Amino acid sequence: MKIKSIFVENFKVLKSFKIDFTNNAVINPITILAGINGSGKTTLLEFIYETFKKEPAIPNVSKNKKSYIEIEEAKLFGDAPDELYFHLTSEFLKNQKNKFAFNLSEKIHYYKASEENVSAKKIITDYIDELIYEKDIKSSEAYDKIRKSLNETLSAINLQVEFSKLDKDKEIYFKNQQSDEIKLSDLSGGEKEIITKVFPLFISPIKDSIILIDEPESSLHPNWQNEIIGLYKIIAQKNNNQIIIATHSPHIVSAVENKYVKVLVKENDAIKVIDISSKSFGRKVDEILLDIFKVKGLRTPIIETKLTKLKDLLFQNQMHTEDFNNLLNELENSIGKFDSDLAMIRLEILKRKKENEANK
Repeated sequence: MKIKSIFVENFKVLKSFKIDFTNNAVINPITILAGINGSGKTTLLEFIYETFKKEPAIPNVSKNKKSYIEIEEAKLFGDAPDELYFHLTSEFLKNQKNKFAFNLSEKIHYYKASEENVSAKKIITDYIDELIYEKDIKSSEAYDKIRKSLNETLSAINLQVEFSKLDKDKEIYFKNQQSDEIKLSDLSGGEKEIITKVFPLFISPIKDSIILIDEPESSLHPNWQNEIIGLYKIIAQKNNNQIIIATHSPHIVSAVENKYVKVLVKENDAIKVIDISSKSFGRKVDEILLDIFKVKGLRTPIIETKLTKLKDLLFQNQMHTEDFNNLLNELENSIGKFDSDLAMIRLEILKRKKENEANK
């Protein structure tokens, strides 16, 4: 199951809100919702989740309802998520031989940013126990299976560790490139975050479903934020899932093809989806911060203000004044002589001096 489009008449900050999850009539396997705080990203995830959990039960009625979620098989109409009804497509009815049986709640999975993650140790030990005691797989085969799955996860994101073993006390060990054994508890916070956030989806039986993920970048090093999207793409494609991610991370936005990015903006009292005016895929992080996340500056405000004042004095030809030189010295002491902005200012000073000498 996948969502094609959504229209929200009135749900929290979403008013007359429309979003499409297709590209050239093909539903995107992964969608990134980007935007500043208050732009409705998490609210949209909540709307989807609450709607699917409501379990619409009455087919082919209430087409006059305004809010809807359009999926491959049907449209869900209603004052979602409070009151919702199915309007099934003729193709779906034909395939079902007019039998109405559709369980939406089993097809939606929501990983909230505010929820505490299950420990990495519990995830690994529970999976091994399931293989051995529920699926009747030999211990050696179970360890091989989890080693393969975990190492696929870790190598895909360029983590320099591999699963090694689980001892009789259920202590989990990894090994690094030097073949040193490392306890799970001694891994970095980011490494454990990868295991808790991504590995469960790697080994999960979730198929043909919608997976909602809010702020997967929490506690992850920027390098891993760049890589994590590749893992989510694998999870989406291998089990025919649709993954919708809300993020504040410019690294994640930069790592995704433009067609998969939806930017939410607040205009007056309305939330809208806009086309990206300039391409995001592969762009520098600072450009994405300025263009998509609309940050006012890339530095702490006090330094940004001083740099702006220094540039204003320069372009007013005040570079010989005491104010200019004092401010330049102060900034060089604060952010370093070789800061790129200060280097450009010094080049501009040299350029102007040469022009002045040439005009004498």
